[in-house]
Amino acid sequence: MGVVYAAYHEEFDRRVAIKLVHRSVGESSDGHARILREAQALARLSHHDRGRRSCRGCRHR
Repeated sequence: MGVVYAAYHEEFDRRVAIKLVHRSVGESSDGHARILREAQALARLSHHDRGRRSCRGCRHR
């Protein structure tokens, strides 16, 4: 569905993960629903080594 890159956010001094998905995935209703379910699952996780999730460049319907 996408590719995940490990990166470092200099301003926040922390490691981050960046997930890129092809635009066509988010344009279909099934793909959009899948991305939303994944984001909701991540939002429910609570762990000392997991930071906040943010969505950049997302198109919400």
